[in-house]
Amino acid sequence: MASYSAEDDFDFNPFYHSLQSTIFFVPRHSSKGMCAFKREHICNNFLRLINSEYLTTDKQGSGKVSFGGRNLETKEGFPETRNAEILAEETGYNENSRQFRILLLDKPLLGPVSYLVMQEAERKICIFLKNYMILKGFIEDAAQKLNHIYSETYQAFQSHLRLSILQDHRALSNIALSLESFILHCVHDKVSPVLHNQCDTKNSEIVAKLDEIREIPRDILGLRSVLTECSLKSAVSEAMKLSDGVTPVQKMLCIKSIMDKITESVDAFLLSRQGNTQMDDFCLTSDDYIPLLIVVLAEARPNHLASEIFFIEHFHWSENTKDNLEFSFVSLQASVHYILDLDLQKLRSQMKSNSEDVHLPATPSVAMATAASPPKSRRDKRLDRINRMLDKTNRELSLMKMEIGSTQASNGQTSVRGDPILGDFFSSLQGDNLPSCFGKQS
Repeated sequence: MASYSAEDDFDFNPFYHSLQSTIFFVPRHSSKGMCAFKREHICNNFLRLINSEYLTTDKQGSGKVSFGGRNLETKEGFPETRNAEILAEETGYNENSRQFRILLLDKPLLGPVSYLVMQEAERKICIFLKNYMILKGFIEDAAQKLNHIYSETYQAFQSHLRLSILQDHRALSNIALSLESFILHCVHDKVSPVLHNQCDTKNSEIVAKLDEIREIPRDILGLRSVLTECSLKSAVSEAMKLSDGVTPVQKMLCIKSIMDKITESVDAFLLSRQGNTQMDDFCLTSDDYIPLLIVVLAEARPNHLASEIFFIEHFHWSENTKDNLEFSFVSLQASVHYILDLDLQKLRSQMKSNSEDVHLPATPSVAMATAASPPKSRRDKRLDRINRMLDKTNRELSLMKMEIGSTQASNGQTSVRGDPILGDFFSSLQGDNLPSCFGKQS
């Protein structure tokens, strides 16, 4: 509290009332730790003097603080009792030139929520980093160990949360993802080298196939002809950042960004080709994303694609991830499986066959055409068999008509000349010997 000499005129002093009623205190920066200043902290760090008691300035005014000499102690309305030492005092002025006191404390009056829970989690992580050895081929065991730390800490958090937060699925999802990211960020340097070493063979296989896929035309990869000229540079640039993520959520957000860039590139390409009927009727489906994503991966050439997928599959424990992130990750998994199962020899043969078809001369000889023609497919053979059957049927029909004509001539019958308008088939029906009159003209 400030003291004044006898000559001070309190009736006309503009700072008198504020000096007697308002205190604002700020903790040192080094003492904040994991405590983030929000509205709740601000309200609890402004005090006003009412009936010889200092109360917080929140709506309920529920917090009480005792002010004695060089210390502040929290009383009723605070989740825990905290004793803060006053390190220094300053004077401030508001916009109306009114004065207020600023007390610099060694710690916040309102500490972080579940501080003891986080302390226990940090202790377990330190034990894991110092004592746990991760061996090649046993990284799944390390994932289970860290998952156990995550589950215990998350359950401890829930026991300290208010009912309103427990009923808020979005808040619980943010807590789960934050806790998962915190744990994996701490152990990244220990887990990442062993993970890359375990997946090294598969990573090399994927990179080798991507190098070969880059030389294959897009239409042979299964991309629709409408999109063969679409530029995907923005998606390629985003795919190069995949290894920069430290946590599964960061990597999944990067994958989602790759899919978004693909969609934006396709939309921009179609917009630039407006007026083309084929473009106007085009609709991008989920089946188009896999060949598009393969093209992007072939250009970006990520070196640890198998490691990234393994890391997300085994170290992503939160069950509240958004559906769009899951869809993007599943699309990446499907693309990698497609790359590994791809028969590159067959694609090269198809590419060579298409190239020979394009470079054939305009009037080839019969021998050259026979040598250059590819082996007939099952469908072509079936069509040839049907054509031979039709030719044989036509020949038999002609012979049958000749026999009928000769029989009519030997019996002295006069053949009826068909109307040329009806054609051969209906004309022959007019002169048949059948008892029915179908097809005859009266």
